[in-house]
Amino acid sequence: MGAIRGWLECATDKKWLRFHGTQEWYDLWGNYNSVNELLAFFDCYLKDVDNDWDSTPRVRISYLQFGDQSPIENVAVPDFPPPDTEYRKLFLAPNSKLSDSQASSNDTLSYNSTSKDSFASFRLTFPTRIAVIGIPKVVLHMSCSATDDMDVYVILRKLSASGEELLSLNIPWANIPPKSIAEIPADKRTEVILYTGAIGVLRASHRAIDSSKSMHENWPYHPHDNEEKIKPGEIVRLEIGVWATGIAFEAGEILELRVGGVYPGIANFGTNEHSLNAGEHKVHFGGAYDSYLSLPTTKL
Repeated sequence: MGAIRGWLECATDKKWLRFHGTQEWYDLWGNYNSVNELLAFFDCYLKDVDNDWDSTPRVRISYLQFGDQSPIENVAVPDFPPPDTEYRKLFLAPNSKLSDSQASSNDTLSYNSTSKDSFASFRLTFPTRIAVIGIPKVVLHMSCSATDDMDVYVILRKLSASGEELLSLNIPWANIPPKSIAEIPADKRTEVILYTGAIGVLRASHRAIDSSKSMHENWPYHPHDNEEKIKPGEIVRLEIGVWATGIAFEAGEILELRVGGVYPGIANFGTNEHSLNAGEHKVHFGGAYDSYLSLPTTKL
């Protein structure tokens, strides 16, 4: 997200942005094309070497395909976010669905805020091939009767047309012995090599936003300079920015929004020991509660 802030806010036309389809460490140390490209950039601007660097596309993006498929990489676009991005406002709806229209009556879904296996989920099936590219945002109306604060996590998961949870490999298949994700042993499944989906997190007492410092409408700036505790049972509105992503969906494949109280990725770094969660969280949607996902999409 820092690279995106740099692209959006650096006041120069001498800037380039590339989203790679692998984990950052591999791109820095194992991708020789990436290394040579960085050297060409430095040669141009630090050594005044005339190497035609300026003809490099200003923005290149990648789409993860998940499963055993390699990413679609180095797609040149005019700007970021891409100018043809459509921000779909998908409301949380009954029957665990995401809908283009808001339900007329109030509804709730609850989850155990201290269990990773408990979450509220909402799904959308894509009728045609499409890409999710850019910065999503989730707006939630939440309550908890057990305590005066909530740590809320959201994740966007990709599911197959049959509902199978999919993962994306963060390094090229040619660089590891397994030939499918199913072959990767449980003790080797880390966030370094596997990507679950785009994640966002917010502590309810830090929900205040300074919109003058937000770099994008879907990435609200939370100053974290004041704590606003909530009364048990009080319903509060949370705007949660989600890390930028690029994912290709085929017709029939499913996007799932999950809302929970525990880090939803492959948690191989750190613990959840500082969580303030207790009891059940309730997600309120429909009627008076415009809980929704703002989803950036483009055609593929």
